[in-house]
Amino acid sequence: MKLIKSIAIALSIISCLIASDMRIGALGGNAGFWPEDDQNIMMFPSTINNFNLAQIQDASGENPYATFIFGDNIKYGFMLDGSRDNLLNLAIGAGSLGALIGFDMDSNNEWNYIDGSESWDWVESSPSSMNLNASLGIESSVGELGLGLNFTTSDNDNGNKDDDAGMLAVSANLRREQSLWVFSHLLLSANFSSGQIPDTAYYYTDQTQDVSAISFEASLFRHWNIASETDLLFAAGFGFNSTGLGADSVKLTETSIILPKYTFAVETNIREWATLRAGINNSHYLSQSSKQEGNNRELNSMGTGDTNYSVGLGLEYEGFKLDVDLNPGFFINPMPFITGFNDETLASKATITYTW
Repeated sequence: MKLIKSIAIALSIISCLIASDMRIGALGGNAGFWPEDDQNIMMFPSTINNFNLAQIQDASGENPYATFIFGDNIKYGFMLDGSRDNLLNLAIGAGSLGALIGFDMDSNNEWNYIDGSESWDWVESSPSSMNLNASLGIESSVGELGLGLNFTTSDNDNGNKDDDAGMLAVSANLRREQSLWVFSHLLLSANFSSGQIPDTAYYYTDQTQDVSAISFEASLFRHWNIASETDLLFAAGFGFNSTGLGADSVKLTETSIILPKYTFAVETNIREWATLRAGINNSHYLSQSSKQEGNNRELNSMGTGDTNYSVGLGLEYEGFKLDVDLNPGFFINPMPFITGFNDETLASKATITYTW
């Protein structure tokens, strides 16, 4: 079950194309609930028209992500992704439209020691891969719409096309004003992924297995401005996830229904130059099931829950902003963090942003 969940998370990241950075991460992890944040560009590319910025995400990590967006009537964006190292990561926007595109091709020459027809021998091969991701954003009378596509293909150059890994993922996001009860906005997200991934059970062969995932989320949310220093968010919604792994005759399928799914977050200015953030997510699993074709054993459960808590700090000086995550233990016993006599770090990641 853990393997399927890991695959579902990975496919969700691929299809959503969401980069939950420090501020959004500290406020619950969903940029769609914070329309003014620059991370919305990944969900709704048309929001690129709202920004001029230079930003480095994960500035303290091994895979920094840099974004540069500029322009007046037409916006241009360039992204440097340390984790993907794409040949192209470009963005453009004008009026009510915005688009992102990323492209990369890789190939290499290698020698593998394999079992030949008569004895073990070295065999040369030239594996290659290609990745294309694109997204389009439109602002219309219906609301803000974001559509995403990610296509990955590979060739292990062993003469057999049936064991080459590849993936197709599509996503759609919609946000609109929707007055209902205490809420003011509606956010919908749908994702679908299908393809073949390497089978980790076979270490010395190029075996692959089929994988697919589908997810849907619907949330209502609202912000409350408390005085002029504090912003309070409350969101409630529904989630559905289903993931399948393996051929049809032995497919392992896991499905979950999440109801309700809550996000509560608060952002408050403690100084003119300092902002404290905290967010909590709670998911109640109305239903969870796991079934494998070919046997009569099906696992079902209901009533379990999952809760996550995060905090962060934002510092601002003129046009510069520094956003960091905070270790929750700091609020319980801050002295070890302040004096340095502590095995854990106060913050592990940071994002630097300059806007104009």
